[in-house]
Amino acid sequence: MMWTKTIIYSSQDALREFLQNHQQIFKKSSSTFVQVYTPSKKYHQGSIIRDYIMTQLPQAVVNEFELEDWKNSIHIAFSVFDETASYMKLEDQDDISEQMFKSLFEHNKDAVLSLDVKGTITSVNKSVEDLINMSADEIIGKSILDFIPKKEKKRVTNHFLRTLAGKEQSYEIDLELKKDTYLYLEVKYVPILVNSNKIGVFAIVRNVTEQTLNKKKITQLAYYDRETQLPNRTCFEEEISKRIKQKDHFSVMFVDMDRFKLINDSLGHSVGDQLLKILATRMQGVLPKYSKLGRFGGDKFIVLLAGKNVASKQREENITIVCNAILEKIAEPLIFQEDEFFITASIGVSVFPADGEDVRRLFRNAEVAMNRAKANGGNRFEFFADEMSKQAKQRLELEKYLRRALSYNELFLVYQPLVDMQTGKVIANEALVRWQHPKLGVVPPSDFIPLAEETGIIQEIGRWVLEKACLTTKRWQEQGYADLVISVNVSAFQFQNANFPSEVKEVLQTTKLAPEYLILELTESTMMSNLDQSVKVMMELKKIGVRVSVDDFGTGYSSLSYLPHLPISKLKIDKSFVQNLQTNPANLAIVQAIITMGEGLALKVVAEGVETSEQMQQLKSLHCHYAQGFHIQKPLKEHEAVQFFHVIVP
Repeated sequence: MMWTKTIIYSSQDALREFLQNHQQIFKKSSSTFVQVYTPSKKYHQGSIIRDYIMTQLPQAVVNEFELEDWKNSIHIAFSVFDETASYMKLEDQDDISEQMFKSLFEHNKDAVLSLDVKGTITSVNKSVEDLINMSADEIIGKSILDFIPKKEKKRVTNHFLRTLAGKEQSYEIDLELKKDTYLYLEVKYVPILVNSNKIGVFAIVRNVTEQTLNKKKITQLAYYDRETQLPNRTCFEEEISKRIKQKDHFSVMFVDMDRFKLINDSLGHSVGDQLLKILATRMQGVLPKYSKLGRFGGDKFIVLLAGKNVASKQREENITIVCNAILEKIAEPLIFQEDEFFITASIGVSVFPADGEDVRRLFRNAEVAMNRAKANGGNRFEFFADEMSKQAKQRLELEKYLRRALSYNELFLVYQPLVDMQTGKVIANEALVRWQHPKLGVVPPSDFIPLAEETGIIQEIGRWVLEKACLTTKRWQEQGYADLVISVNVSAFQFQNANFPSEVKEVLQTTKLAPEYLILELTESTMMSNLDQSVKVMMELKKIGVRVSVDDFGTGYSSLSYLPHLPISKLKIDKSFVQNLQTNPANLAIVQAIITMGEGLALKVVAEGVETSEQMQQLKSLHCHYAQGFHIQKPLKEHEAVQFFHVIVP
């Protein structure tokens, strides 16, 4: 039977009088519940009332609630459960206990099992049947270990024995119901006591599969790269911080794909991501035991290479072996969707603790070393050295200046003439970009072109060079040099862009230069980095009427079998072969072979880097078509170049 009463508090004396008047009711049962409802502005007073009631009714449960919408009065609600009236129909205390246990056992949402001292299951509730999809008859009589994976049986047995010794136990366990389908469970063991004797164990099992899977998803998103499933930067930072505290021996390697932006720009990021997955698998295949590969986003990876407590020279040799293995594996030709790709990488290495004693410094120095590897041509690795930090700062400053160079009109073009070897006449000019900075002076192209390519600024610079060169050539043609041709170097980033042919067409329309007077030069390595895409772009340019020339021919790694199928018009012999033409028989043989091959493929051949009259005469005797170099003329500014057009070079 339940007795309830609510009063409005007016004073402590009135509350005391109420408690005294109803003390017989409170004495009937130990189950007394009191709720104190207090307006916000009287919260402190409500706490005093709660404490007072607890001293007067020691066995009562007193709760206090702060209610915003109650403005003035404090309300106190008393609820008293009359035990004798409720239990009158129960024959004795054993019946009461049995019904209480049965209610708790049968209606518990958690799975509850009772085990005897041998671990045999003696009873289960409905939740157990639902959890493992078995009936009580199939479960009862079996050992609890029958449901435990072999690798976990020892641990579970230890928990069971400790519980029989009187200590409650809690643990977590995964059960595989079928292949790749798991239950994640929280288990609590409680000893069963009868007359102070331990006669078994209650196992209370909670299914936390959904929460565990959600937690794993959150962890996966927080610590692993979505595309490759490799550990991400956050994961590596925590791992390396732990190793630093343990004073382990290790090194950090930053691996960045060279010119990978070309692939993303030309074929899309989805293809790029697929290629990166293949490259990640390749790298994992050559990494030694106890090393770890991660992805920092984009085409940048990190390797944590565990080291041994060996001499620094030996450690450096071990790292060198791993770096070379990674570079060789990445450089292997990669075929994807019938396209063949040639990809290289640059690696920077920092070693703990020599190159940094915290995560930030180790990462920064590895990246500095990686940038040095890129600046030195890529497809290589570099160890961090202290002087690199200063150079990295200079590089950042140079990048800042370069981003403003176009808008500040600091870039300009110079033109180096190409002459016909038979007539000695200037038939074309090669446009070369230069940078005059007010503070740094003339910045060499070898310093800023690679930086422009790496940062993507080359797209803007390349468009400006193309437009400026075409505009100038059109003006020269109108001045009487009607057949003058302009040759423009194209970066790999520009050429692999799917929109590049459209940009060229737009520039020609803007400058009104006829397409047959434009030659675009690309290096052999640029062409071969993605040959199929290169051919597509060249075919588009051919449709427009623009010709393509292969620059620095002989220095790359192309297969000559591709050459007859390329829509090109010229081959430029690299100056390294021309400069030692008369003293090195091997160079002479190479130059002669290229010229002969050009004739056989109906391609014009240009010799660049001609510096002496002897070289000029030798090339003439080999029937080379065109030449360019300092012997003929150095690169000239626009107003100087036009004065050279009428000169006949002997």
